[in-house]
Amino acid sequence: MPLREVKASIAVITYNHEQYIGRCLDSLLRQKTDFLFEIIVGEDCSNDNTAKIVTEYAERFPDIIKPIRSAANVGMTANIDRVEKACRGKYIAYCEGDDCWICEDKLQKQVDFLSNNPEYGLVHAGAIGVLQDGRQREIQTTAEDDLEKGSQFILTSQHRILTLTVCLVKDMLIRAKEEERTICDPEFKAADFSRWYVINQYSRIKYFPEIVAKYSILDESASHSKNVLCRHRFQESVYKLKRRLWENWNKQPEVMLVIDRNYWPVALGFAAKLADRRLASTAAAELIHLNKKLNHIQTLEYAAAYSWLARRGIGLIEHILFVKNSIRQAGLKEWIMCAWVFGVAVVWLYPFLNRVSSKILGILSAKIS
Repeated sequence: MPLREVKASIAVITYNHEQYIGRCLDSLLRQKTDFLFEIIVGEDCSNDNTAKIVTEYAERFPDIIKPIRSAANVGMTANIDRVEKACRGKYIAYCEGDDCWICEDKLQKQVDFLSNNPEYGLVHAGAIGVLQDGRQREIQTTAEDDLEKGSQFILTSQHRILTLTVCLVKDMLIRAKEEERTICDPEFKAADFSRWYVINQYSRIKYFPEIVAKYSILDESASHSKNVLCRHRFQESVYKLKRRLWENWNKQPEVMLVIDRNYWPVALGFAAKLADRRLASTAAAELIHLNKKLNHIQTLEYAAAYSWLARRGIGLIEHILFVKNSIRQAGLKEWIMCAWVFGVAVVWLYPFLNRVSSKILGILSAKIS
């Protein structure tokens, strides 16, 4: 009796995921399919017990779980590239080591659709984000409709296709890698973005309106960080990647216009938080070129890059808006918000007022003496 071929591969990359990798692999092993699938795990020399856990699972399920290891850390981009190259299936699905799938028929449904609809090269769906404190929130994807072949929506949208929900045709991926170098370039921190965009230039993309996975939103990761500078560098990398893809594949002025209008207001906000005068000057110049002027908030953000007091004002405005939305969502009365705003304003501006009053007292004391 001839051996059945692996029809689908699940690509997993993991690094320092000892708290999550077991949950991830268990969720993948629970997939119910009428075809063979494999799980290729790229373990990137973790500093914790991730490698040990992956080895234990590979020993328990040697026909399904295939680990890839190396003597040294290779980085995220090289790790996913080597995992994809090791995939034997006609279709590749993805799940990073800190994420998990919650639908046991996810792989079956997506592979069936791609098998029966050759004009589509990729399918994706919705996911729930899980914060480290356990709170959950639905994550908005790039598109809640199918994307036609050659669409520019992935470039112009600020949302994204969620990697852990994707299943694609391997031949499409191979072709995309041959024609777009940014996919395997470690300079860009959102290389999966390139994959989806280039595949969309050859084929349609299907969206399934259902929640199929849980996405871990860690305090520190490639795309999330409490550090403002890290967040800025990630957004800057995404912008540069979109610009490169536009230069290589599109070159329609109206598309680049949307990309710029999405990015430069964000960049100016980072300049304010980082007190980065050079970034503020560049972002302000770009926004004036795009819109002929800066709005009130953008003017304040530009000033914040130069002034401590303006940065204090930006922080106060952000906090007031957050509290205002929270109070409205909770259905509380507006006077509560007014009292809160007054209290916050006093606390926020107290250091400045204290400094001014001290100077005034110093001047008066000098005159009296």
